[in-house]
Amino acid sequence: MHWLFVRGRRAISCDVDVSKDGRCTLSLSPLWTTEGHVAETFASPADAIRRHAQIARHLRMSGWLLADSGVVRPAA
Repeated sequence: MHWLFVRGRRAISCDVDVSKDGRCTLSLSPLWTTEGHVAETFASPADAIRRHAQIARHLRMSGWLLADSGVVRPAA
């Protein structure tokens, strides 16, 4: 799952990725810099989605707008 937030000329990517073994990684990446990337690992998709919702709520309350969202499928 990928959400892209924008505010002014800046963008933040917030992603949840599920590995083949079922572990979930939430990644938050400011796209205007190579610094500030954060990754958290969760045992269940539900925990990762709850954390994603917390972060998304915080970003929206801070003035960030959701510009794009969707499911990203792995390349063949």
